[in-house]
This record gives sequence, C-alpha cells and structure tokens, in this order.
Amino acid sequence: MEYREFLVQIEKKVQEKAGKAARVTISETLKNNKNPAHQITLFSPGTNVSPAIGLEICYKQYCSGASIDAVAEYILEQYEKCDRKGTADVSFYTDFTRVKHRLVCKLVNYEKNKYMLHQVPHRTFHDLAIVYYCRTEHAVLGKGSILVLNDHLRLWQADADQIHEAAFFNTLNILPYRCYSITDMIEEIMAHDSAKDCIEEEHPVSAVISEREAPMYVLTNSEKYWGAVSMIYDSVLSEIAQRLGQDFFVLPSSVHECMIIPVQKGIQTEELREMVIEINRNCVKEEEILGDSVYQYSRNKKYLELVCGAEMEPKV
Repeated sequence: MEYREFLVQIEKKVQEKAGKAARVTISETLKNNKNPAHQITLFSPGTNVSPAIGLEICYKQYCSGASIDAVAEYILEQYEKCDRKGTADVSFYTDFTRVKHRLVCKLVNYEKNKYMLHQVPHRTFHDLAIVYYCRTEHAVLGKGSILVLNDHLRLWQADADQIHEAAFFNTLNILPYRCYSITDMIEEIMAHDSAKDCIEEEHPVSAVISEREAPMYVLTNSEKYWGAVSMIYDSVLSEIAQRLGQDFFVLPSSVHECMIIPVQKGIQTEELREMVIEINRNCVKEEEILGDSVYQYSRNKKYLELVCGAEMEPKV
C-alpha cells in the first residue's frame, strides 16, 4: 500500500475504533529544512486539545508487516498515554489584537524551505527567509509555538506587512539578543557539564575555530532558541561593531546562533565558508542548519553583506 492510501485507510480505521463521537483528523506539519510530515489527531467528546501523533513511524510499522488494525491500536495507545489532552481556551488565536503581542521572528534557509515558504508569510534576507511564529504558554498546552500560516492572515484579516511589523518589534523585546565571547560561552557550558564533547556537539563551529585561536563571539538571544535571527537587526550589528571597534564576519552556526569573527589579516572568506559547510554536513542536525554562506558587516556602510554564498536581494 502506498503512503497516500495508507493515510486514508489509517484515518478510517482509527475513526472506527474510536467511535463516531470522536473526531479524527490527519494534518500536514511543516518542518524546518525537511519535507512536510503528517500527523493524526484524535479529539474525544468535549475536548479541543489532543496529542499529534506522527504517521511516518506508523507507516514504517505497516511496511514492516504490521496490519492496519495493529497500527490503529498503537495510535490509540499513544493517545491514551498522553496527558496533554483536554480543553483549553484558544479563542485568543482568532483575534489579531490579542495575538500580535506574541508574534516573533525566526530565520530559516530559503532554498531548503521553499515548500513551507509558499504557505507562510515571509521576507527574504539575503539567501535566508524571515518567518514568524506565535509564542504560547498554557496550563494544558504548556510552552510552545505556532508557525504563522497564510491561512492565519485571512483569519485575522491582517496582511504580511502587519505581521512583520509586529514580530520585528517584539523579537528584541521578548527575546533580547546576547553577544558574548567564546571564552564566556565555554565557561558557561563547563559550569553545567565538564565534558568537552558538550561544547563540540552544541557549538561545533565554535569548537573548530577556537582551535585556531581566532577571536570569536556568539550571537544568540536570551533563550538561545532561534537566536540566529538577531543578525537581521541593524541596531544589534551596529552595537557589536562599536564594541569590537572593527568590521566582522557573521557565520550561521545554526538556527539558534551565529558566530561573530572580527575581520583580520589572514582570514579568507572562502576558507570560512568551507568550514561552515563541513560542520553543517557533519555536526549540525538537519533541522537546525541555517545556511552555508558567510556575511560581513561594515561599520562605514552600516550594512550586512553576503560575501561568500548565493545572494538574494534583502528586503528588510
């Protein structure tokens, strides 16, 4: 049975086993740098919160010999085990005046996310793209985020410019940037875990450059989550330039952080790019790769330029 047919059959079977009172749906979820994935959700009567169970692993079970009936039973078992189900007031998400204060920006790779970008409001930034998400915190839902889709704009009767304006303003206020030296970063990590492997795994680019004894800084945000977006802010880059007293390179270590390296004699942009490519291919999780390009900020021009990579026109 092909995957598409499997989706049809498993939805029917889970609905049959759950009963007519339950509501079973299959939806598509957009993942960074990856093809869209499918998930199944089961809502019992009186609930509007339910775990989303990924169907890729379920299809693998089927392909390995499990029957549709057995896979459906597995899905129902996963549903029963999860305690994140019940009811929650999600009415806030229908009102843009209540949502806009929760919107923030994040950076993704443009080429790797073309499918997703067709379905979400976004702006290009060199060879990257700025997309938006809504931060949530709820007693039932817990902390999380909701990627802003084009469908949400229609629901809110808002346009892409309004979304960008709100999220661009909120990001630095909700998640202020952090820029600190590689030495401070290592000391911070070592305070929690003395293993050198921790540094190399979580900050692979920094591990390589530190071995070359080049001065380097980490640019992220207060949560160290989707912190690479700090590089889109002229005010942030200008402050860093003033602090360093010179121009600097920006290397996209991951979607969570960038590396800042002051421009100095002997550092070649092509060499930096080759290093970033190698690290991305061998050390960074696929879903956390931001890009392979190297950027340079000029204090005189007050502008971040892509100096080694595939250029796209910035629109911020």
